[in-house]
Amino acid sequence: MSKKLLVRLLLVTSIAACGGPGDARKKEDDKVSWPSPPGDGSPMAWEFVELTGEGDKRAAKMRMFNFAEKTVSKVQATLHYLDDSGQEIDTFPWTQMGPNMIGAKGHKEAKMGAFLPENTKTVRATIESVEYGDGSKWPQ
Repeated sequence: MSKKLLVRLLLVTSIAACGGPGDARKKEDDKVSWPSPPGDGSPMAWEFVELTGEGDKRAAKMRMFNFAEKTVSKVQATLHYLDDSGQEIDTFPWTQMGPNMIGAKGHKEAKMGAFLPENTKTVRATIESVEYGDGSKWPQ
């Protein structure tokens, strides 16, 4: 057996034994607690995770949940910047898109927001519209 073949076999065996990247993602997904579907009929819910960066690089990390059986390709939302007492300081319109932004019944984390006031402590989102990979939209 050649040395090159032996190294490849060891590498493949090591990856398989560790579960590979797909299993790591599955374990991460198992740790995520899904919220209840929104009462307003929205097919998505967003949760605030944390503020990141400083100054002009400040953003909100949000966890987005897709309750629909379709892949999300575009979301329009309003971000509500809140102070430490939960009072709204400001709002900002936010659009995010991509052909496979969030899979059917999927979730992901993303950084978002711009012009966050310095006293922002948390961010809440109102979902305005959702477009799916099949061309359908919410609200219809």
